[in-house]
Amino acid sequence: MRALRRHLLGWLHRHGRRPMAIPVLALLAVGDAIVPALPTQGSVVLLGLLQPARRRLIALAFALAGTAGAALLLTLAATLDLPAQWPHSWAGAQRLLHEHGLLALLVLCALPSPPRSLIVLSALAGLAWPQILLAVARFC
Repeated sequence: MRALRRHLLGWLHRHGRRPMAIPVLALLAVGDAIVPALPTQGSVVLLGLLQPARRRLIALAFALAGTAGAALLLTLAATLDLPAQWPHSWAGAQRLLHEHGLLALLVLCALPSPPRSLIVLSALAGLAWPQILLAVARFC
């Protein structure tokens, strides 16, 4: 991952002031929903520093990228039948913690970062995909 970060920083140094850097990095940020090691937040901050006049466009592009990434994650979860493998609600996660204690906590901590878990758990709890995607676009 260090090589990826180093490569990304080099690319930002060379191209970060160009308008095309915004959509390129926003497209990369779509993958952040699946691969949590991508430096999305750092990209937003650096682009904002390099292109302060376009900070609203940067925020919009990355909000849309986060929403697209959440949709991709939900589609993957449905395709891979993750509902059969994940707790069916927050109560299920609480039951796992109560029954298995620290072991369950370690397993839940090893899962993707909380926003990713929340996206899938929200779908499993019965929230409609449009509601989930709107929440991601607005708050993530």
